Amino acid sequence: MNFVEKMRWTVNANKEAYPTLSQWTDAMWESPFMKELVQDQHNLEQGRRILELNGKPIGQALWNLMVSKRDFSLWTKHKIKPNRDWKVNTTKKYYGIKGTGENLMNQFMLIHDVVYSGNF
Repeated sequence: MNFVEKMRWTVNANKEAYPTLSQWTDAMWESPFMKELVQDQHNLEQGRRILELNGKPIGQALWNLMVSKRDFSLWTKHKIKPNRDWKVNTTKKYYGIKGTGENLMNQFMLIHDVVYSGNF
């Protein structure tokens, strides 16, 4: 059982203790982002470097999360595509989220805040 599965089991067993994580949908838990996050964690534990940011190793999933925050902000607040090949549907599928506009940004920030708060 990897760390995401353990956290999902813990949240389902005690939803009151994890009010933010209890809002996650099954699609979010099973998203390609979460699978890549698990793989990155495994690679980093094995001593393999994926990317470096300011001299520290970082996984591809976390890099994507940082870049996607910028992209979703541009899309939801200003209706600007970050680049000509960017598609909101592709990014929504990657994170397992649904919706448009502010709802989309709220769901994304739910993932972002949990991952960067250290709850994982």
